Amino acid sequence: ISRRLGLVMGLIVLNMVASLFRFFTKKSIALVFILSFVTFIIGTFGFRYYENEGIREGNEIIIHDFMEGRNVSRAEAVENVSGALSEEYDYQTSFYWTFTTVTTVGFGDYSPSTTEGRIVYYIVGLMGISVIGIIIGELGSYLMELSLMNMKGLKKSHMKNHVIIVGWNSATEIAHKELTTRRMKCVVIDEHKDYMEMKAKGVHLVPGNALDESVLLKAGIKTAKSLILPLKTDEVTVMLSLKAKRLNKGIRIIADINDQKNQSIVHDAGVNTMIPSQMIRGLLLANAIEENLVVDFIVDICQEYEGLDISQFVMDKPTRIRDIPMGKGHKVITAYHRGEAFLNFKPDTKLDRGDWVLTLSYNERKKKKRK
Repeated sequence: ISRRLGLVMGLIVLNMVASLFRFFTKKSIALVFILSFVTFIIGTFGFRYYENEGIREGNEIIIHDFMEGRNVSRAEAVENVSGALSEEYDYQTSFYWTFTTVTTVGFGDYSPSTTEGRIVYYIVGLMGISVIGIIIGELGSYLMELSLMNMKGLKKSHMKNHVIIVGWNSATEIAHKELTTRRMKCVVIDEHKDYMEMKAKGVHLVPGNALDESVLLKAGIKTAKSLILPLKTDEVTVMLSLKAKRLNKGIRIIADINDQKNQSIVHDAGVNTMIPSQMIRGLLLANAIEENLVVDFIVDICQEYEGLDISQFVMDKPTRIRDIPMGKGHKVITAYHRGEAFLNFKPDTKLDRGDWVLTLSYNERKKKKRK
């Protein structure tokens, strides 16, 4: 058990050392390695050699005094004073002494007693301080750089299954609020917004141009679930979609289409869902003249936790409508079979894999809150 524990501890230490040296420059790594190697060689071999020389001299004096006082042979003297003789240092003890000296721990259980040994101590101490100083300096520099990167939003995002929103305006602000209300993680890319200002609003911002691949990588494009592109031109939407799909083939892209003529091109670029926002705004404005309740209904169902909600359920296997695992209060309003909508359905109607239904529900908590 002790051997296994020692092996585990050794692996942990090696991992910590490897992590420590990740932020070092090649030059600083070489300098630390050379200084450490030379220090441990001088300390281990120098301490052992000179201190053992001193121990041998001390033991010889004890043996010599016993021989003269008792008038016995050397062998008899050694046999009688063996308990009083000091043991010599082995390499393991010398390495231990060097390590505690270099790390400035210095337990004091071993210390040099000879002049030469003390000289070795001075050398090892000074070189050890140099090594520690370099490590602390590099670590401080790294932490400072990390802090500055964090303040400027240049640190790479480590989110997974999140939504990336390109651009910050009134529309994306509403989208961000709605997504976070639904407890989804979001990252916003914008080259004109201030990182600290956005952070104060609770927005995770990655500053920069989304067309720059490095910016997309910082936003975590490879692990993102969805990408929202509410851009002013369809040309930029196409370029961004192609870049995003190259970095993450499985990402779902939702884009705002400015010109209906570009719909097929945008679709070919990998956009999964296209929203003709200008057309929708125009239709809502027109419908609001005589059918204002329809407009209110559409706005209401698009907001999570705000009165009426529409939910989508996709079948992953053949399922009857009554067996769909939906929450209490959900009512099926439309069923889709092979992409075609139909209203003539019953609880026993069987849907195939890939079919889906839309349900309408009302959030009672919001109803009580409004009262």
